[in-house]
Amino acid sequence: MNRDDLRFQKTEENIKSTFIRCVDEKGFDKTRVADICKMAKISRNTFYVHYEDKYELMKAIYDDFERDIAKQFTYSMQKDFFEMNLESSIDWCINAISEHKDILKTLLKCSKAEFSDITKKIFFDKRFKEMTTSFKQRQNTVDAKLREAYISEAFAGFIEVWLNNYDKISEAEVKKILVEMCSAPVKSFSDNVLK
Repeated sequence: MNRDDLRFQKTEENIKSTFIRCVDEKGFDKTRVADICKMAKISRNTFYVHYEDKYELMKAIYDDFERDIAKQFTYSMQKDFFEMNLESSIDWCINAISEHKDILKTLLKCSKAEFSDITKKIFFDKRFKEMTTSFKQRQNTVDAKLREAYISEAFAGFIEVWLNNYDKISEAEVKKILVEMCSAPVKSFSDNVLK
């Protein structure tokens, strides 16, 4: 089947959204391809035309999310981050997370470790590489790696707790807390690692 065909694309979107609902209801481990097919009202053959298994489907959802985030991340956001305009950078992060909360909650239900890895990769690893290339990293040392790890690990944990308590705190409160908590680590990274 032609991947550019509108019917093919609609079926893929149906499978992805159904997968998210299934994981939300049953959890990742208990979600089977048969469950996805039944809820999506498709045959198993149709599922297998699109995906090998639920792991490949999860990766496709993650890849879509990563591409969407990469499109949104601009040079001006990099500049804001390193010029200590944290509010603008954090606004972008919180808005992106809020906009994709269902996908992120699904990732969290699939695997806490994978959620942490994916969150760090999407919001930090790739973004830090883009930023340090643009802003001429002074050194690729253990010092720089420690500072980057501290920020990315803390951010992943912060996002996990927020998503688990999403309806209990406003976005404005989350942004305020994150700005307060990030000021010193980001300044330390900027001052010690970047020119």
